[in-house]
Amino acid sequence: MNAVNLLILEKMRKSDTGRIPVHAHPFWQLELALGGPIGVWLDSGQDVLQEGDMLLIPPGTDHAFLYEKLDCAWITIKFECEPRAVPEPKVHRLPRSRLNEKWMSLMETIVSEPVLTRAEKMFVEGLLQALCRHLAEREAVQETGSEHPLVRSVTDRVREQGGRPVSIGQLAEEMGYTRGYLSAQFRTASGESLKSFIDRTRLDKAKELLLYSESVIAEVAESLGFKDLFSFSRFFKKGAGVSPRAFRQRHRLREQG
Repeated sequence: MNAVNLLILEKMRKSDTGRIPVHAHPFWQLELALGGPIGVWLDSGQDVLQEGDMLLIPPGTDHAFLYEKLDCAWITIKFECEPRAVPEPKVHRLPRSRLNEKWMSLMETIVSEPVLTRAEKMFVEGLLQALCRHLAEREAVQETGSEHPLVRSVTDRVREQGGRPVSIGQLAEEMGYTRGYLSAQFRTASGESLKSFIDRTRLDKAKELLLYSESVIAEVAESLGFKDLFSFSRFFKKGAGVSPRAFRQRHRLREQG
């Protein structure tokens, strides 16, 4: 058997209220909430999935679902997984994020077909394996205490922007903190200012695009949310020490050499 074996992928919609009673099964189950709220009962207590949330339930876990609103919709993925390929067997809740949105968009596209081709099944299995690896790595970081939960939450949100601008005020509002508190806590926990981290993340993305994309520099600047080429060039030179053009030319000459 492959590291991950997809058992079923289906889109569900509940047109009336109701519930699925307590049950457990010998495989993993991933729930993607397309529309909520969806009530969840677990061994660990009660929870509510809102639109955009994901829930990973391990084998042998008692769980139930409660649908109190009309037109609840979700995608259910059930799969088997080798122990070496999965995180610790516990419930994992993934709040709405850009990663979740991409996942759901892909799954909605695939699930629209009545029967998956072999290639589509393998594609979904690869995504499931990547998700499990991501959760396992996140757990390892938590166990070693090498990353503060607040820092992880902030860094995830910044990286999800894909190099586009995000302000400290915006992050603070999303996370329910004041701007000053979030900045101070991030610096204390990470040793780096939040502004510095945001700029470094954008600079790394800019370098990636300059090195590996075929976009002209003006297109790179636009994709990263800079208002004009001058603003991008000034930002890049401040962080990298050279202009975007010089950076691209230097590395292309190295490749040719």
